[in-house]
Amino acid sequence: MTIKNFPRRIRALSVFTAPDGGWSGYLARPGDVLDITPRMYEQTISTDGVSWLDLTPEQQIETLGEQRFEVVEETS
Repeated sequence: MTIKNFPRRIRALSVFTAPDGGWSGYLARPGDVLDITPRMYEQTISTDGVSWLDLTPEQQIETLGEQRFEVVEETS
């Protein structure tokens, strides 16, 4: 799988289970800044090939009912 650009760092705006590169994930809390690795990004890709990390703020609200995170830094 070739990974395109993805959010490298995100800031949590609500509580959610964040990917951790393993199987279980961990609890992210508002204000937490998370460094996203390629492996962590891969874990967020659903069966339809879309990652929740690629959702815009508007899409997060529409899909998840709230904006869960904001992108702090993108990969290049």
